[in-house]
Amino acid sequence: MTRPSRIAARVVAAVAWLGASLLVVDFPHARPVAAAASRLGLVSQTPYGAPADGAVTFVLSVPGNIDLAALPDATVVVTAYRPVATRLDLDKVRAGTLPRIVDGVDFPAAALPRPAADQIGVVVTLETSTRSTGALQLANPGLYPVLVELQDNGTVLAELLTFVHRLPAADEPQEVALPVAVAMTTTSTVVIDDDNEVVVDSTIMKEFGLLADLLEASTVPISVRVPPALLFAIAQHGAAGAALADRLATGLARNEVLSSPRLPLDASQAAAAGQQSLYTQWLRDGEDDLTTFISNLSVGTVAFMDGPLTGAGGTMLRDLGARLIVTTRRSSTRCPTPPASTPTSANS
Repeated sequence: MTRPSRIAARVVAAVAWLGASLLVVDFPHARPVAAAASRLGLVSQTPYGAPADGAVTFVLSVPGNIDLAALPDATVVVTAYRPVATRLDLDKVRAGTLPRIVDGVDFPAAALPRPAADQIGVVVTLETSTRSTGALQLANPGLYPVLVELQDNGTVLAELLTFVHRLPAADEPQEVALPVAVAMTTTSTVVIDDDNEVVVDSTIMKEFGLLADLLEASTVPISVRVPPALLFAIAQHGAAGAALADRLATGLARNEVLSSPRLPLDASQAAAAGQQSLYTQWLRDGEDDLTTFISNLSVGTVAFMDGPLTGAGGTMLRDLGARLIVTTRRSSTRCPTPPASTPTSANS
């Protein structure tokens, strides 16, 4: 009776760039990453956020076509490049154009530890105020592109591009916190049976069980939209449903729950059919239902749209109190432009 479903998690990252503090990066001597080399695998990198004068440990997997035993003079070359400070700079690096070199360090491959037969371990010491042959100098805090190459007599056999986030020391200016918002909705369809009851099957129980797991494990606040009808139907679905409902109530209480109509009703379709009053009534009913389940309801201030939204639908949501409409990239690329007075956020 219901379609297979899964939890759809959409992440909204709102990055506050402070223009005065940005490091301007130019690329006058940029070089492309070698295209012919094989790819080293990154088994692990610890930590990604490295303290000043600390160390970073890389565990690399070597392609199967490379026999290290036959390459006694092979070296692992780790090269750091000027830190990136804007999304454009990051895109250039990911596209294969690296900025100026900051520092580099070489390691004889034969002397490196082998966690597994096809793996190499490399511990790279970081330094800030000095420059030595055995360490990588990252003088300032920032996000550094780092190229790891397996070379044999100057020929690059395999390579890996990664990033090391050099954290500020105690006497350096601290970084501005990155505001991140996570918005999430479930995808299970609300189905009413012949007895006018909401259907709860194993697929719905599985999805909401995964939702409960995620809410319990998450260390960042989440804005969640769930159909009120399904929450109440799960709570009445035997002992397993009642236990799951308790877990959901606890998890939702730690986060923010978005308003939702009691039964699914598309805002754009309701506006097109002149059913604004029906949508308003169902929305208020849904809010009443949710507030009996949890106490932290975001009443109408945020609307989550994972489907097309017309201008009329956006206007109706604005008139109902929505100050932020969060859309997915998929829905926003096929929607008419919403009213100018209604802020939106399009995300992947």
